[in-house]
Amino acid sequence: MELYDLTQSVNLFLRQPLVDDLDRYLTSTAEERDKALGSWQKLRAYQMLVPADLDGLSVDLFISNMKVVLAVLCLRGQSGNGAAGGSRV
Repeated sequence: MELYDLTQSVNLFLRQPLVDDLDRYLTSTAEERDKALGSWQKLRAYQMLVPADLDGLSVDLFISNMKVVLAVLCLRGQSGNGAAGGSRV
């Protein structure tokens, strides 16, 4: 396994619980999952979830992680492997 592949695997593994939690949340809302996901990406609602006492670096890391999580969920939706399919990215 190349270093790039290993790095990608570790990055996704560390974010997987957040991906799964957000996917469950999006499927539990009254809104269609893909529409809710699009709203999260467009409106960046997650930026309002950052605790006020976090330092700037932690805020940047949280926002970066959320962008990756949303991208993973988009890819999951495009491949037809949503939460119900049990796919792990």
